[in-house]
Amino acid sequence: MDYFSHGLWSYLIFSKSKNPWLAVLFGLLPDSLSWMIFFFYNLIMNGFKFGPPVLNGVPEWVFTLYGMSHSLVVVMVVFLIVYIFIKRIPIYIWAWPAMIIFDVLTHTADFLPTPFLWPISNFAFPGISWGSRWFFISNWSLMIILLVVVLLRKKGLLKFKLGRDGVKKFLSKFTFWLHLPITLMLFVPFAIPRSIWPGRVTFHFWYFVLVILLQFVWGLWYYPITKKIDIICPLTTLTQWLRGKPLDSPKNYRYSFIAELFKILKIKVSYFWVNVVLLVSLVIVTVQFVLG
Repeated sequence: MDYFSHGLWSYLIFSKSKNPWLAVLFGLLPDSLSWMIFFFYNLIMNGFKFGPPVLNGVPEWVFTLYGMSHSLVVVMVVFLIVYIFIKRIPIYIWAWPAMIIFDVLTHTADFLPTPFLWPISNFAFPGISWGSRWFFISNWSLMIILLVVVLLRKKGLLKFKLGRDGVKKFLSKFTFWLHLPITLMLFVPFAIPRSIWPGRVTFHFWYFVLVILLQFVWGLWYYPITKKIDIICPLTTLTQWLRGKPLDSPKNYRYSFIAELFKILKIKVSYFWVNVVLLVSLVIVTVQFVLG
């Protein structure tokens, strides 16, 4: 995603926090520590040139900085260090991994893919190009609309009724069912033969790793409350919060979309066994990936 979109999305997502501008700073951090440094370096050495960089002419140190600043592995290490020193993870710092995820989804595997697993792996997620006309126009149109809404709300000129039948209830249903395609992509690939999808094993492995890694990092944020290491989905946390469950309530962090989905289907499945199935599935996916 382009540099300014990172800043604006960070502001929009964290606009209700006490320090939204710090969120903007951390949202810009991945590109500021890599391509922004290269921009000024190139400006001094070669003058201003409009257009995407010629990759063959980019110094190796830029790609090293790009890997470090766009790595969820590095983010996890930094979060651990921050927690050790101040015993919490400030909310605005989450803009950093959030914008990395945005980049993972909006960069193709062919041109400047996001090295979100640096230095462990060079796997490139086959995202869509943020530079394509339809996406660029759609992205900025949506951001501008949301920015107007946020600014009007801050001025008290626009108010939403967040009651049981209001926006909050609608959003809770939306985030609940948003789990479905994400969850299906964890298990459906098992049933797809390699003859139909040659790259299925590689995609499935890294998709699984990314999902579990995000839940693990979010579980670390919850550690001061739960007092144990757990995998907790940030989307389920949002769903339960929209339903009125406080962040420190077990009904929030001991909740599972899969368990509730089975409950809707009249099948009882516990939160514990959902995590067991996820971990066993991860082991199977890993074995398939290692064996090729």
